[in-house]
Amino acid sequence: MQQACRSRLRSARQAAQTLHRQLRRKGEEKEAQQKALYQKLIQTAEQMVRQSRQVVAALSEQTEQQALRLLSQVRACAAAGGARHRPDAQAGS
Repeated sequence: MQQACRSRLRSARQAAQTLHRQLRRKGEEKEAQQKALYQKLIQTAEQMVRQSRQVVAALSEQTEQQALRLLSQVRACAAAGGARHRPDAQAGS
C-alpha cells in the first residue's frame, strides 16, 4: 500500500522544469532532449494513474470488508433481539 501511495509530483515537477529550460534553448539536439523529457512526463503521469487505481481498489476493498463486518454485527444484534446493543433498552430495564 505504501508503494501505491508514493508521490510522483516531485518527479513530474523536475521533468517539467527541465523541459521548460530546454524550450528556451536553441540548437538541434534540443528536440531529442525535449522528446525524452516529454516521454518522462508521460511515464510519470501513467505511473500516477496506476497508483491511484491501486489506492482506490485497496480502499474499496477495505470499505467492503468493514461494511460486511458491520452487517454481521447488525444481524447478530437482530438475532439476539436487539436489546443487548441498544443503550436506551438497558436504561429502561
